[in-house]
Amino acid sequence: MSMTMFIDESKANGYIIAATVVGDVKLAETRALLRELVLPGQRRIHFAKESDRRRRHVLSAMAASASYTYVYRVHGQREFAARQSVSRPPPT
Repeated sequence: MSMTMFIDESKANGYIIAATVVGDVKLAETRALLRELVLPGQRRIHFAKESDRRRRHVLSAMAASASYTYVYRVHGQREFAARQSVSRPPPT
């Protein structure tokens, strides 16, 4: 089975990257959900521009439909080093 990953990152207060992995079986359903969550006039969902309430709504919807979500948080490193430290595959 192949997988698709949806990723967002933040460089505020350290480096945080969130990755949600969705299998083939749920991919069409997840993409439809994401399209429904995009508000009129938006091209995409971008957490930096969303209110806390809206972020919670999107995260709740994704949590209900996603296969796996990984959140990595790195402190005390510059962006490049932080990205390198989260580029390793997660433990299984």
